[in-house]
Amino acid sequence: MSLPVLHNVQNVQTFVYLRRILVYDSYRHLRLNQAVIVGSHDAAITAGSTNVRTQELNIYKQALAGVRFFDIRITAIVVPKDKKSPSKEKKYRLHAYHGQGITQTQPSRYDFTQESVDLDVTRLLLGSAGMSLQTILDQARDFVRDKPNEFVILKFDKCTNYPMIAKICQAVVGKHLYSDRCFLNMKTLGALAGKVIVLFPHTCDVVRNSEANHGILGWENLYEKRSTWDKVTFKKKPGPPTVNTSFEGLQYYGKGGTPVYKLKFKNNKIHDNVKKQHKLMRQATNDKKIVGMMYWTTTGLLADINKRNDRMWLDGKHKYLFVTNIGLREMWDQLVVQISQDLGVTGKTLRECIPNIVMIDFAKPERCKTIIDLNKGFTDDEEESLQASVAEAGEADNEDPWAIQEVPR
Repeated sequence: MSLPVLHNVQNVQTFVYLRRILVYDSYRHLRLNQAVIVGSHDAAITAGSTNVRTQELNIYKQALAGVRFFDIRITAIVVPKDKKSPSKEKKYRLHAYHGQGITQTQPSRYDFTQESVDLDVTRLLLGSAGMSLQTILDQARDFVRDKPNEFVILKFDKCTNYPMIAKICQAVVGKHLYSDRCFLNMKTLGALAGKVIVLFPHTCDVVRNSEANHGILGWENLYEKRSTWDKVTFKKKPGPPTVNTSFEGLQYYGKGGTPVYKLKFKNNKIHDNVKKQHKLMRQATNDKKIVGMMYWTTTGLLADINKRNDRMWLDGKHKYLFVTNIGLREMWDQLVVQISQDLGVTGKTLRECIPNIVMIDFAKPERCKTIIDLNKGFTDDEEESLQASVAEAGEADNEDPWAIQEVPR
């Protein structure tokens, strides 16, 4: 297989490092609620305008770079007509999408099966279509076939036509589809090796139908489940999350994005997201079996997603206009120390309390390596240094680490 084309990779050795080893092989003994893996936000949106596109690499190349969790949104769109074909009949295909549109149910001929079915067809008004579902599944299957010690998790959300999606997943992925009915949070990475794990919303009829759910597990966001409306602030107030170990699929806790309607400088959005994720991930430690999902992304409306995203990957503290932001590594170190203080734990016990999936836009090898390396630092021989960091932070430092700092004039 030829090497993938990499875009804007500053350190070529990073890709060689990821290519040479089995990326998560050193952590195959860890459970999902203990490990840190890379997640791809709107993973299949590799086309569209700068305020829509969220990825440069396709699914296979992202997996090769280190991504293991893929956020996928699917709807039916019209297949462009073949000018040479005399038929005037419209055909439809399931594609990833990012944006808003009008969805109508109508009798349609689906391009994959050539059968006439009732499909929920979407006409996108804002946004863009991405990779086709079949291409997504082909590449996910090919990756675990080529790398039998690795795995891929496909989380389907905000989709239409779930029954059709399920049938295609079963047909395309075939024997590589993970079929155990189990609580994924407590599964080791090694137990998932060689498989594509498909997750649908747990409320979806397909998940509940034993005749149709072969290889289709559920996902549930405990942030949404436990949230209540605060009658004073009129905002959602998350409650203490607890898992259900008999749940068939993945239960996680997390919430991404900053409000689209708030028009702010891009650095303010980054600052708001860092503060939000820090708070949410501390709440996720209520139950050690929870999988914490942290979003290293920001949501906009008109701005270039890639340019704003690049600023999130600067190292250390950096100032822009009136805001001081920090990089992922710095934010992570502060978060881990804070969780250790909150719970009074260190070392291997602390590993069960950290975020487990870090969602990013524009996944690249060097960014994936940064996240994969977050798995380091929890062994017994490094516990002493962590305790020292906790002691150094102390209770004397009551300053808000996320406070906006003005640039001296």
